[in-house]
Amino acid sequence: MDDLIDLFAPRLNRGLSAAVPTAFKTFYEDSFASVHAGEMSERVRAFVEQVVAAVPSMIEVPGLQVQDTFSQVGLHSPGRASGEVAEI
Repeated sequence: MDDLIDLFAPRLNRGLSAAVPTAFKTFYEDSFASVHAGEMSERVRAFVEQVVAAVPSMIEVPGLQVQDTFSQVGLHSPGRASGEVAEI
């Protein structure tokens, strides 16, 4: 999934239609639904944390604990400097 973050993250951030999140959900469920958060790289885990924080019902990630609100989570895009906040 590390290789695919750069493909999906911008599309989820700027998607103008429901087709993009729906396609990501289907892709994730078909490919990674059984992967435990502890098995993910830090970059992938940060990305799925952002997805789950933004839309809690979009995907289920075994072993992932995400804060309830955006204000409690420092939403930073994987691969960005710590001071840059990602758009979701």
